[in-house]
Amino acid sequence: MGTQYGPPVEFDFQGEAQAPAAGWTGLAPGFVGLDQINVQVPASVREGCAVPLQVGAGGITQPATIAIRNGGGPCVDPTSAGFGQITWQKTLSTTTSVSEYDTLTVSLQASPGKQAPPAAVFADGRPPPSGVCDGSGGSGYSGNFVTVFGPACPVPGYDSLGAGTVTMQGSGLSPAQVPLVPFQQGPVAGLSVYQATLPTATIQAGSFTVSANGGAGVGAFQAPLQIGADIQIQTPLEGANVWQGCQALTISWTGGDPKSWVTAIFIYQVPSNQGGSQANASGPYQTRTANGP
Repeated sequence: MGTQYGPPVEFDFQGEAQAPAAGWTGLAPGFVGLDQINVQVPASVREGCAVPLQVGAGGITQPATIAIRNGGGPCVDPTSAGFGQITWQKTLSTTTSVSEYDTLTVSLQASPGKQAPPAAVFADGRPPPSGVCDGSGGSGYSGNFVTVFGPACPVPGYDSLGAGTVTMQGSGLSPAQVPLVPFQQGPVAGLSVYQATLPTATIQAGSFTVSANGGAGVGAFQAPLQIGADIQIQTPLEGANVWQGCQALTISWTGGDPKSWVTAIFIYQVPSNQGGSQANASGPYQTRTANGP
């Protein structure tokens, strides 16, 4: 019998550890209505005086903060740093028909010890993520993990940086201001991103630019981007059942930019007569991603 684990535990809003059954996961001894989870802090978790901690169990809790110091002693927060990310996203959804949803997101976030994520590395024919298929013709995971964020208090040190007025423009897109909106993904209260919903078919081959006049957190900048030609998917996918017991699926397309990568995400949906209710892509075991040049 393999090792059993308790609910996943997240530190600093990234990665996760799991409380082993050999530890303690359950009601805390000597208390009424108080749960206790014993978990080892991963070595990769940053040190600090207010490191966010969350627990998932059919959902995920709002963050509580703990002090972490390797070797013990007074906690010390690392220097706060920022990382900016601009995403032009064109989403094509195929069910019984094809729909398109274009957005621009300019995220300028800062926190203690924040670092830019590593660059994605793609390889032709790479295997699926660990745990997606167990080699027996089925999925290695049959549960449904839903992330539900409740009311949250601001976590010290986590801030959204202001860049003043942010403007977008490009091929077929007249200059327009990108509004500042509350952060839609994540449990930290008070954060925000610059985000705009674009008219259908805005993101296409051509030149696009995001510029800012500068603010209290970020100085003036201009970020140009050249978007390559659209791809045309040749494999019929509308309304098709592409999940066939973890068997390989080949998607053919024409066009595109040879320097770019195409990412396809397949959302697994359990039929209602088998206890399912809706499509869900929140967990890594319920999505399949294929990349290709």
